[in-house]
Parts: sequence; C-alpha cells; structure tokens
Amino acid sequence: MKTITVLILLAAAVAAPAFAADDGFYIAANVGSTSSDYTGSATPAAFTLQGGYQLNRNIAFEVQYGSFGDIAPSGAGSLKISGLSIAAIGLLPFSEQWSGYGKVGMASIDTQASGLGLLGGVIPTDGTYNKSAVTYGLGGQFNFNPALALRFGLDSYSTGGTQGSVILNKGTLTVVSVGIRYQF
Repeated sequence: MKTITVLILLAAAVAAPAFAADDGFYIAANVGSTSSDYTGSATPAAFTLQGGYQLNRNIAFEVQYGSFGDIAPSGAGSLKISGLSIAAIGLLPFSEQWSGYGKVGMASIDTQASGLGLLGGVIPTDGTYNKSAVTYGLGGQFNFNPALALRFGLDSYSTGGTQGSVILNKGTLTVVSVGIRYQF
C-alpha cells in the first residue's frame, strides 16, 4: 500500500509541472481538398479556421469552422457542406521543430442540398440536413519559431442527417489540408 501511495505522489509531482506549463492561445487557417464517399461526388476546395488553447506541449483543445465546398457532381444541382467542431488534440513532439498530432471530438455538419434527384436519388428533397457525430484526424506540424508553424493534416467527418422526416443517406467526408498556425 505504501508503494502505491508513493508511486501516485511521484506521478503527481512529475505531471504537475507539465499541466502547469501554459502554452497559450492560438489561431490557424488551412486550405485543402474535400472528398466524399457519395457516388460521383466532386472534390472541391476546403477552408478551415481554428482557435485553440494549448495546455502544455502534449495537450490542446480546439474549435473549428470548416467550409468544405460543393461536392455535387457537375450539373447535378448543389450539395454544399460546412460545419463546426470541437476537439481534443494530442501532440507528440519529435524535436523542437517537428511534431505529430491526433485529434478526436464532435462535429456538427450541415449539408445544404438544392436540385432534386442529386446523386442518383440520395437527396430526396432540397434543404439543409444536419449531422452531429464524432470527428477525428491525424497530422503534423513544423515550427518555424515558437509562434509560427506550418500544419498539415487529414480529417474525417460524418455527413447525412435529417430535415423534418426526410433522411439524407450517411456519408463520410475526408479533408486533406495544409495551413498556418500562430500561437500568442
């Protein structure tokens, strides 16, 4: 019992400075490409803005707005996707300049459909469909200096949802992006 107590106190003493290291707020902007598993979907440009708080060199929390473009095939109407998400970020520093990250959180994705019969009947009616689901991603970061970094990543979102009693088939949206992160 004494051994377990000593180990717990030792672990707390070692971990406390890490959680007390306050790395601060940051903002980021990314551009990239969107792909979807809807049959025949287009691959438009994507744009995201993030704001976050890095607790220490290994943990951050982030809020993101994303505009993922119009994934409808050419001439088939419109299927514009955007969303908000919040995620916990786990950072793994490889050196002072390079780090990898993984993230997991919740996203609320809006799919705005117009043009009946889109994607072979997948979209039964025009309107905005909302889906809230888990989001996740992986990426890396190159730090130019303590404040400015180049960020690149791969994120996944669930699409679909309902509008009244109408259901939009579930889909997966994948975004590959690169951007700049600025830490205050």
